[in-house]
Amino acid sequence: FIEFVFKLIGHGPKDYFLNRWNMLDFSVVLLTCSEMVLSASNENSWVRLIRLIRLAHLARNMPSIGNMIQAMRKGLPQIGSVLSVTFIIFYMYSVVGMNLFGGMDTTPSQGRLLGPRVNFQDFSNAMLLLSRAATGESYNGIMYEMASCKGEGCEFRQLAIPFMVTFVIITQFLLMNIIVAIMIDAYGQCVENHRIMNPQVLEEFRRRWQLGDPNGTGYLPLSQLHPLLIKLSEPLGFARSQQTMTRCQLVP
Repeated sequence: FIEFVFKLIGHGPKDYFLNRWNMLDFSVVLLTCSEMVLSASNENSWVRLIRLIRLAHLARNMPSIGNMIQAMRKGLPQIGSVLSVTFIIFYMYSVVGMNLFGGMDTTPSQGRLLGPRVNFQDFSNAMLLLSRAATGESYNGIMYEMASCKGEGCEFRQLAIPFMVTFVIITQFLLMNIIVAIMIDAYGQCVENHRIMNPQVLEEFRRRWQLGDPNGTGYLPLSQLHPLLIKLSEPLGFARSQQTMTRCQLVP
């Protein structure tokens, strides 16, 4: 709270609230004050959970965590596409499993994995069983029980092994690795954007410097430093990461 007050006085309300990190600090202070008021009337108030927002300060003080969060945000559209394909595969395997193995006996017994909740008798149970198999939890035991089924409803038991094996390969090894690859690529791009001095960045710097120094003296008035850094893109400026910075943040 003391930090919030000093920063608000030092930067002024307008410049303070134009910074996204300052907005986060303000939200934490506001929610903390609300939590203190509400917890006074309710000892077990769920509002105490808002204290977890303070962990977001780690992203501000540790660049690696900030890059990881930015990579997650950047990779969400592609991950969404992969998750859509994953849902389609789950849906297809659930329907196929209901038609092939829906009639198997699921009477619970000692040491048996198949049961009232672990079966292909309806769509919801089939989706739960496949979700369990995708994590690798006892999918082989379920597979062998289905393959060794005897009696009514076991006409397609010979297809249980290829059914489960192909599903695990597609979900656990293929789709999950695609998601990991997307995150690694997005993280690499975030790191490269802060390090690479490509020709486009240098050309932008030369063009904008020439506007403030048309005679090519190599010097720029201090009054033009702030507008120059605001307009330049990263890594030389702050145009993409922060729209507005005050002079006290740029010049000691």
